[in-house]
Amino acid sequence: CVFHFGMHKTGSSSIQNSLYHGLRDPAFHFADMGQANASASIVTAFRADPEKQNMNRKLGLSRAQLQPVIRNTLERLHCELARCAQQTVILSGEHIALLKQAEFQRLWEFLRGHTADLRAAGYIRAPLSYMESAFQQHVQGGHGVFEPDRLLPRYRTRLEKVELAFGAASMHYWYFDPATFPEGCVVRDFCRRLRIDFDPQAVERVNEGLSLPAAGLLYTYRKYGPGYGTGEVAVRQNAALVRKLRKLEGPRLRLHPELVAPAIAR
Repeated sequence: CVFHFGMHKTGSSSIQNSLYHGLRDPAFHFADMGQANASASIVTAFRADPEKQNMNRKLGLSRAQLQPVIRNTLERLHCELARCAQQTVILSGEHIALLKQAEFQRLWEFLRGHTADLRAAGYIRAPLSYMESAFQQHVQGGHGVFEPDRLLPRYRTRLEKVELAFGAASMHYWYFDPATFPEGCVVRDFCRRLRIDFDPQAVERVNEGLSLPAAGLLYTYRKYGPGYGTGEVAVRQNAALVRKLRKLEGPRLRLHPELVAPAIAR
């Protein structure tokens, strides 16, 4: 089993959607947890306080309401792993690595119950480019505050627990540099590294970025507007708003190095 930990803002959505819909290599199986990104279901199932998971909180779901979801997720994960005695299973979700150490250890033990061959792999992005993407993600998620310290990748906090569980020899860190990827494609690079036979025509490119004008508008709305809200309607409305803003053209958002240099130095 290969756990793809992301990290965030390294083309994970393109990898997940491409393999979820287009993986045909009989030696591999992409774990189907109901959607391409397994983050929400796995984090809900293994977190000690699942009601505080980001989307669960936005939907206003209580711990009691989540119990059937957790049971179904654990059963589904068991079935996905059990059916693949002769295949390598890929479990992908960049939020999974944000579990606390004890929570992540529970997940590792669950996986270990199905196979002794466990590996973790993912891409590492340089701090400045990561922070530029993370700022957009924070704004899309409802935040209206610019705090460079909150945008830092925090590599150790995120990945040390993964390395402790899997072992350093089973960890694969890849530098995120599209200029070095086949045809600049992270999906093709991911498949090349894992020796997955994948049709380049099946690649699904997912661009979740906003232009500078769109990011500025949304940041202003988050900072001075009515807030994200709670419940399914609020989630749908915010998703619709972001989709509309993605159509607004303009230059890419860039953070001046002097803005983030003190945070990176610390």
